[in-house]
Amino acid sequence: MLGEFSKMKFLILFLLFFSCSTSKDHKTDFWWILENYSTSWDSDQIVSILGNPSEILPINGEDNWIYKRSKSESQSWAIGISKDNKVTGLAYLPENRLYIMDVETRWKSKKCEHKKETKLSAGHNYQTVRSYICDSGKTEVYYNRYNEVEGIYLK
Repeated sequence: MLGEFSKMKFLILFLLFFSCSTSKDHKTDFWWILENYSTSWDSDQIVSILGNPSEILPINGEDNWIYKRSKSESQSWAIGISKDNKVTGLAYLPENRLYIMDVETRWKSKKCEHKKETKLSAGHNYQTVRSYICDSGKTEVYYNRYNEVEGIYLK
């Protein structure tokens, strides 16, 4: 009987340790956030998913929550939060290579279209802006000439 009690005690401690250690360090999959985002989200929901922001910048009457990667200190997320604590939009900036073909495959059931515009940039230089627009403009994916995703924006 004592042996079974020790095993049960060990199992409970192991599960308790595992659940405590993974809840804080768990990295939410960026696809989950992008595919489940709703305009009804508020600041509490963002904190429950991503934790507290690295920085908060006030821009145009709302707060922009900036999330940075712990190792590289590069920005991963930007979340717009209105004065009434509602999410107004979010941006994801991939760290690892993410290609537009991956996004097309993942979102093949959405109504999306590619757009390509040439814009005048600094001086007399022209820049080609490539985008993949979904859900009547609610989702915008920008990518470069090498088909690498540079940012995903949701309104």
